[in-house]
Amino acid sequence: MAVRSKNTVIKLFSSAKTGVMRTVFRPRVARPITQVKYDPIVKRMVLFEETKTRRGAVEPRGKEPKKSDD
Repeated sequence: MAVRSKNTVIKLFSSAKTGVMRTVFRPRVARPITQVKYDPIVKRMVLFEETKTRRGAVEPRGKEPKKSDD
């Protein structure tokens, strides 16, 4: 049985949608984090929010063939 740490690494993404990301440690039982930090692309202080990551999400590989009811 694997032992879980009490802390986890999370990613905070810029709300300015510039793609800037910061990583921080937080306790697993804590609420999601939001922080105001400097975004070097827009050269301003912006809100950084924790986003949820989906585990096991599968990207579509292409268009599905159409099914006919014939």
